[in-house]
Amino acid sequence: MKRIILLFLLSVIALSGFGQERPDWVKSRPVNTLFYIGIGRALKSEANYQQQAKQNALSDLVSEIRVEVSGNSLLQQLDNGQEVKSVFEENIRLQAKQDIERFQLVDSWENDTEYWVYYELNKFDYEEYMEKRRQQVIRQGFDCWWKGREALQNGDLTLAAEMFMKGLDALQPCINEELICEYEGKKIDIGNELYASMKGVFNGISIVPSVSSVKGRAFQGISEPVIIRVSRENVPLRNLKLEYKFASGAGRLSENPITDERGEVRLYVQNISSKLARQEIHIFVNQALFRKYKDTVYGGMLQHVSENLPMGVIYIDLEKTAVNALLKTKTGSNENIVRAVRSLLTNNYFNIVTDPAVADVTVEVSSTFRKGGDAQGEMYDFTEYFSGVTVNIVNNHNRSALLDYNIEDLKTVVPKGTSAANAQASATRELIKNLNRQLALALKNMEVQLEGEIYVEKTTPTPTPTPPDPVRERPERKPIVVTAPVPTYIEGEFAEGIFIRYIGKKDYGNKSVFEFQVINRTPEDYVLELFQNSQMMINEKGEELKIESMKLGSDESAWNVRAMILPDVPTQLNIYLTKTLLLKLAQFSNNKGMVKLRDLK
Repeated sequence: MKRIILLFLLSVIALSGFGQERPDWVKSRPVNTLFYIGIGRALKSEANYQQQAKQNALSDLVSEIRVEVSGNSLLQQLDNGQEVKSVFEENIRLQAKQDIERFQLVDSWENDTEYWVYYELNKFDYEEYMEKRRQQVIRQGFDCWWKGREALQNGDLTLAAEMFMKGLDALQPCINEELICEYEGKKIDIGNELYASMKGVFNGISIVPSVSSVKGRAFQGISEPVIIRVSRENVPLRNLKLEYKFASGAGRLSENPITDERGEVRLYVQNISSKLARQEIHIFVNQALFRKYKDTVYGGMLQHVSENLPMGVIYIDLEKTAVNALLKTKTGSNENIVRAVRSLLTNNYFNIVTDPAVADVTVEVSSTFRKGGDAQGEMYDFTEYFSGVTVNIVNNHNRSALLDYNIEDLKTVVPKGTSAANAQASATRELIKNLNRQLALALKNMEVQLEGEIYVEKTTPTPTPTPPDPVRERPERKPIVVTAPVPTYIEGEFAEGIFIRYIGKKDYGNKSVFEFQVINRTPEDYVLELFQNSQMMINEKGEELKIESMKLGSDESAWNVRAMILPDVPTQLNIYLTKTLLLKLAQFSNNKGMVKLRDLK
């Protein structure tokens, strides 16, 4: 009987909130100068509604916390301080919600559909918590600052920068406050000290190559390294990662450049793949640290630092030597494929020659084309074709293989009944697309050593037959067939599959007309538009010439020309200039592509 009575009383107590009138704190938000107050509500239909109501109450409570920004704080030093201020106000409140454990539940109330809770936080408890956290970040920040200064004095700039950034990271919860501590009998703000140290860590750096310029050859590396010396205020900087790249020109450089104990690193030019007469390499401090903190509160400051970093420069003066290539083709090879390979060779610093005795390399080209099977499609039946191309390049100085490029069984499909000629034309366009992308890159990365004599394959002479007795009959006269030489062109790829070829120059009085052809080697029509002020013509004196007029197809204008370039149908392009001997450079460009043709006579 006692147990029944006890259960009844507990049930009454548990249900005492139901049906009661809403308490005053639900009807109207309380005001208390000693406490931060949070009121939270959740629908009882929600999962975990009690926990949800608590989280809503705590969010409401921390929204009352006002974030003061000291005039001497680190937050005021940031360039984008106003933007950062609102972000950090929210972060500080969120941190308080996660860290402070002195929230007190004052009351709760519920009915059939709602659940309400009332929390409060003593303002003095919160201030005590914030002061403890402030002292903690001051200790962490000072420790990182001290280690960073020590690393800087020892010439380890990388470690110094990492320690300064680590210290700034530790200060983030309190960057709105003054962070005062004592150092050598003086009061310093550790936030401002870390900020100034990080901004100045790269000041006074010098990056000095052992030579300002070197000589090189296309398709070859440079045997001797360039010594890069890095120092700060005459102190060698060790363990500093550098970056270097071709600012103009192209090639391959040695990797992982980290300075040694003497602040030095060796830069090897492993290959030169550009035709530019003068090329430029830039050496600068590795940007990984700046990229790491790009999207943080310190991003603006670090961007300013990175934009003012010192830079070393090395020039490469290219010797005017070209690689002579002997082009051999296998019987039955596709002429269009051979022509495309020839064009890529001439565009990548090769001279095509016919005499094996002067050929630095031998290029052998072969292509295949075969019919596959028929297959059914949703719209129509189609026939499969498989094509391929092989390009082998051998160094004639040492008989080493330089390149073994192969496309095997590239599948193309055409509607059933399409002629073999049209099917092969479609397959050829796909092969040329791949050649223009892949073979061009392989040629640029190829190294050709030109030392030693050129190997020429010896052939056994054919024995001279004994002439027969003279015959008195009149000999039959046979016509002598003279094979016209295959013309070579200066040609370059303007955009993927779109080429501009130089045809020649004609002079009329005081005018010169430079004639080109635009060739579309893709299967689709291409619209080309050129604006006069985007093209560049430079004569033999290095002077830029004004284009008086342009003609593309049938469209002629002094300002811009436009034409539809059909596949495999060359379209005439004429450039009208004041009379000039030759063009050292003809550069065509628009927002879709660019090509440079040189030494147009």
